[in-house]
Amino acid sequence: SKGASKRVEGRPHGLKLLFAGERGTGKKMASRILAAELDLAVFSIDLASVLSQDSVETEHRLERIFATAAGSSAILYLNDAEAWFGKRSHSSDDGWAGMAVSQLLRRVEAYRGVVVFATALMSEIDDELIGRVDYLVDFPFPDEAARRSIWRLLLPADARVRDRDLDFLAASFQLPGGAIRDCAAAAAAAAAQAGVALDMRHLMRAVEQAYSGRIQGARTREAFERFHGGAWVPPEEPLAAAAPVGESAPTFARPRARPI
Repeated sequence: SKGASKRVEGRPHGLKLLFAGERGTGKKMASRILAAELDLAVFSIDLASVLSQDSVETEHRLERIFATAAGSSAILYLNDAEAWFGKRSHSSDDGWAGMAVSQLLRRVEAYRGVVVFATALMSEIDDELIGRVDYLVDFPFPDEAARRSIWRLLLPADARVRDRDLDFLAASFQLPGGAIRDCAAAAAAAAAQAGVALDMRHLMRAVEQAYSGRIQGARTREAFERFHGGAWVPPEEPLAAAAPVGESAPTFARPRARPI
């Protein structure tokens, strides 16, 4: 609401957050939820694309970013924070890089809205940034139970997928929530194009595509081999018949937050 926006802007230096977690664990989604609660837009910036060896060009880019965000009081979502604040992102004799970091920090401090730094490499983040933010929010990688809940939540009610299929997906494939969402969407699209109900064949093709180019552990390879070896038999009833959506809603732990 507008009242919420005013409360954020009423802080002397706005609100500065650091979201830390592997890719696909919900950092950007959380910023969108925050924006919806405050009735604000999200202005997403890849920090790695802003940094230039020309200090004047870097300053011009920063000026455009913050001027645009200030015009709508948008939440600034600054992804890949390690590109600027990584412990090894620049050496001590890189004067231009130090100047760029100082320019960014000055603008962040002056911004009266919400600034969210995001990183998938928290261990690489320098204390200089950690000491500047109001809250550090940790987004843990989903464990097996959480992965099962995410799969269950994202599949359509008429999916021909059983509880044991969900157990198999959650136990065999260590995917973050974002990757599970992409797999579910790809599988649903493939099933719709074929004019059939979504089943494990569509899901497994999507999962295999998600693992394309990734290093596969022994458990993952064994899971693919088991499925393609004929161990899976299509169910007669859709997923909804075994566990209706409204009967047991999955719960998710809130990301942990602590003041700096």
